[in-house]
Amino acid sequence: MKIDAAMAARGFLLLLLGGLLGGCTVNKMIVSEAMLTDNVDYSFLSTSTGDERSVFSTDEEKVTLYVTLKPNMTGHTRTFRVLWYQPGGEVYRLQSTHTQLGSNTQVVVWLDVKGHEPEELPGDWRVDFYLRNELLVSKDFTLTQSTPPET
Repeated sequence: MKIDAAMAARGFLLLLLGGLLGGCTVNKMIVSEAMLTDNVDYSFLSTSTGDERSVFSTDEEKVTLYVTLKPNMTGHTRTFRVLWYQPGGEVYRLQSTHTQLGSNTQVVVWLDVKGHEPEELPGDWRVDFYLRNELLVSKDFTLTQSTPPET
């Protein structure tokens, strides 16, 4: 049987689709960017973030962890685990977050500060970002006590 270019292209496409639909997996996630910031805004086809920071005030609304993963060919939804550690090293909060990899490579999670318990817990904090049991990102940051207004 003679195979022409069109037949080879169809075969390649079927192989590619079969891999995607069959649930090909990626054993290792690669982080291309990870930062702590006070703000992440989404708009059509773009994301803007505030500046990367490691010091935040207890007057701020939240501390945001923004992670960008390298694109991959899997269509599976991944569940990420995020642990926020308060001063002294005790786990303050455990959260799960999802993203659809292959089309959405950005993950955004945050810690509410102002009006919540962290407002009363200034000091050195840490956030860890996991896929399964693999630590992908660990970031340290400091929450400083806001200064009361002068009278």
